[in-house]
Amino acid sequence: MRHLSSYLRQFSQDTFSSLHVRNYRLYYIGQIISTTGTFMQSIAQAWLVLKLTNSGAALGLATALQYLPILFLGPYGGIIADRISKRKILYFTQSVSGVLALILGVLVATGLVRVWMVYILASCLGMVTVFDNPTRQTFYI
Repeated sequence: MRHLSSYLRQFSQDTFSSLHVRNYRLYYIGQIISTTGTFMQSIAQAWLVLKLTNSGAALGLATALQYLPILFLGPYGGIIADRISKRKILYFTQSVSGVLALILGVLVATGLVRVWMVYILASCLGMVTVFDNPTRQTFYI
């Protein structure tokens, strides 16, 4: 039993040693919050499209509009991530993502939202993700 506890202690120290670095810890916590918000926004967006249209095809289109930019333009996002300050890219992409979520929230809260607006916001979020994902991933490599 003593051997197992010392092994677990060593494993946890090795596994979480990067969290001892303050800047990385702040970055990591921020990314957990940001990613959680992005996932919640994607689910809420899908639910909103389904509620507005009651159509699976419209839901599929909204999802495609959000993820097709990543599929087709992802390599270009990686090029930009390699050539521009990662900090600037992340500040920009996280700010734009927040603004897009705010716009969607205001449209829903005021009752002005239409499905075409959700399509545009989904496309914009996809374009932001093209640059955000490869930039974030360079911190882990």
